[in-house]
Amino acid sequence: MDTVNLLVLEEKHLKSMLTDPRFLAAVPSLQATKNKLEQLNPKNPNCPKCIKKARVERTKAIRAGLLSLSQTRGAALEQLKQLLNARQLRIVVVNSAGQSVKVTL
Repeated sequence: MDTVNLLVLEEKHLKSMLTDPRFLAAVPSLQATKNKLEQLNPKNPNCPKCIKKARVERTKAIRAGLLSLSQTRGAALEQLKQLLNARQLRIVVVNSAGQSVKVTL
């Protein structure tokens, strides 16, 4: 399989990575994101307010996971690129001002 020159990591990639122990071993900070997502269930599935709160928390957890990936450096980054079969990774993260920022690793 050919190496991808630039892979844009999105939410769907992150969710897939969280189910694969190789990625969790390569980037240990993803374990916190996985744990947070596993805990998120609305208290009452018939309560719109509870469902909305769970959805907001899920979005925050996904953003935190993408941020942790964007801060990966060194051997962990090289191992991540190797697992994803990519030369470069691009991750879109939301900064503290609420702006989307593209990070290329």
